[in-house]
Amino acid sequence: MSGTVKVTYDEVNNKLARNNNGKLRIIDYVLVRNAALIDKIERKVQTFFTFVGGVESNLSDHYAMEFKVSFSVQSDKSIAQFNKL
Repeated sequence: MSGTVKVTYDEVNNKLARNNNGKLRIIDYVLVRNAALIDKIERKVQTFFTFVGGVESNLSDHYAMEFKVSFSVQSDKSIAQFNKL
């Protein structure tokens, strides 16, 4: 995972998710099928803020997860199997 933020749900620093016994967790996922056709997945967590009454505030209790999926070149047989699904 690239970027400085490594969690998608932050009960310690995110004011919208704050909890006294807060934890830092990755709870947001993208599910894929046909993983054989995927060569590489890159992911990066993004945080978005605004100012409310002069105080910085998160826009969501979850942080955004950005994904880049690179597909590999497969044989005709693999592509035919993929198309049957």
